[in-house]
Amino acid sequence: MAQKKKTTQNTENKPNPIQYLNAHDRAFKAALTYPKVARDLIKAHIPSFIAEQTRWVSVKPCKESFLEPRMGDRFVDALFSAQFKQGRGYFYVLCENQSKPDKLMVLRLWEYILRIIRNHLKQYGSDSDYPIVVPVLVSNHTK
Repeated sequence: MAQKKKTTQNTENKPNPIQYLNAHDRAFKAALTYPKVARDLIKAHIPSFIAEQTRWVSVKPCKESFLEPRMGDRFVDALFSAQFKQGRGYFYVLCENQSKPDKLMVLRLWEYILRIIRNHLKQYGSDSDYPIVVPVLVSNHTK
């Protein structure tokens, strides 16, 4: 008689965020793991005066998450930091895939931006300069 394999259960009951992403979200998130793709997306969506001052070799993904538990399955898809050529500071670029129109998106982006700034001040001290935060919203809806 064959024995059943024991399966391990997640005793912490933490949901896996990836399971909530639809196919478009997963593809978008996967594409941004390639540095050239991420840089090209950022370059295409930020103002030229910022692009001209950016040290593109410094662009790197950030590991921090700025989501609050109340936001449920809404995810910041990718967050990148970069430094200016003059070395005067750096900025973050926030990329969020949005597949449906959302009237509250502007408020969500402001919430993300505030969390990023608070995290920066916590890491580098309240005397540090505020980072520039550029939200980039990639959307495939038609409205």
